[in-house]
Amino acid sequence: MFGSKGVGGNMRRLLVLGVVATMLAACATKYSQEGFVGEGQAQGVTPAARADDVRDIVAAVRSQIFACWKPVNRSIVAVRIKLNQDGSLSGEPVVVNYGDSPSQAAAASALRAIRLCQPFKLPVAQYRFWQTIEINFVPQ
Repeated sequence: MFGSKGVGGNMRRLLVLGVVATMLAACATKYSQEGFVGEGQAQGVTPAARADDVRDIVAAVRSQIFACWKPVNRSIVAVRIKLNQDGSLSGEPVVVNYGDSPSQAAAASALRAIRLCQPFKLPVAQYRFWQTIEINFVPQ
């Protein structure tokens, strides 16, 4: 569905581990509420297929934001975004760092990348997995 080809080795990298954690939590809540947990298959889709979908979505978000992001220093920035089904922002992105506060320049750089890259091209069929996501911007 989405390619996961990497970008050149000398370039900065964007880690989106927060995206995975948020999406997996959403999946667990959704399937638990619908009674799918422990049933082996949910609507004819195996757990491995759902994991592949999440992996593809993470790769898509990573590649799209990576193209717009220019890190300004070594600060790590975590941002929560809510998206419409067309991939556009449904509200303002929120910096949600849980540890050290990022520099204002680093936070501004991350927010700028998100605004520039939208609307994100993501599969509408999996909207419930990417409606709200957290992105960790980690310069390397």
